[in-house]
Amino acid sequence: MKSESNLSWLLVAVLAVGFTLWYQDRSGSYEANIQQLQDNLKTCKSEFSMFKDGVTYGK
Repeated sequence: MKSESNLSWLLVAVLAVGFTLWYQDRSGSYEANIQQLQDNLKTCKSEFSMFKDGVTYGK
């Protein structure tokens, strides 16, 4: 009974470590996607600003 209990806790620990590593990998790519979206938003803002200035000066 004691060895079965130890084996159960070992299995729980291995699953916890595996889940943690998987989640960190997943969240790392999520942060990269957020950074890419922020960069795209900055580019979009600057392009819209230039477009708006061009429309204003064109009148």
